[in-house]
Amino acid sequence: MAVVTDQGRNFIKLHSLLEITNERPYIWHNGNKIFFLFDPPHLLKSLRNNFLKYSVRWNDKQALWKHIETFFNIDSQQKFRLTRKLTTTHIHPHRLSRMKVKYAAQIFSSSVAAGISVHCQHKFTYRSDGHCQTLFKT
Repeated sequence: MAVVTDQGRNFIKLHSLLEITNERPYIWHNGNKIFFLFDPPHLLKSLRNNFLKYSVRWNDKQALWKHIETFFNIDSQQKFRLTRKLTTTHIHPHRLSRMKVKYAAQIFSSSVAAGISVHCQHKFTYRSDGHCQTLFKT
């Protein structure tokens, strides 16, 4: 059994009151273990919104929103685009578009990842030091 919620303040407070943690994401009620989960669409939007503000670092690598933005700027000028669904709204979401899951999902799609990979393999650089090539090279 599970309770699935968004990340509203009321649910965050409930998690705190019930002592829900990453280590123990459940409570016991009448002998049943009840898990508390955040719904994936809201998690995906939160991930995108955080990526708009902050870089992602792992090992000696870094991913920046600027990488996606630069890829879009290059791709959108092509006659045959690698990511035809990507629009300016994806790259510079306004208040209402930040609430739509499809924009977040399409940013993290396999076609965007493949497009960035293709650009990097063909030596399109997103920064003067060529950082993108070592970051996304497969």
